[in-house]
Amino acid sequence: MKLKGDEYVTVPEFAELAGVTVRTFYQYRHWRLYNLPAPDLKVGTALLWKRSRAEAWASKPRG
Repeated sequence: MKLKGDEYVTVPEFAELAGVTVRTFYQYRHWRLYNLPAPDLKVGTALLWKRSRAEAWASKPRG
């Protein structure tokens, strides 16, 4: 999704980049695990992250 010239990813897309299920991704958010970044935007109920931030986070080792 592109907004304001930047590309953003949704929760399912971020989870896929990270190689985890959506449920696991939500657990990371709920328990504040692995320094998951806060969303860059919230549109309605949708949480959005800049693709570059999501890819950078997903490339870091966890656990």
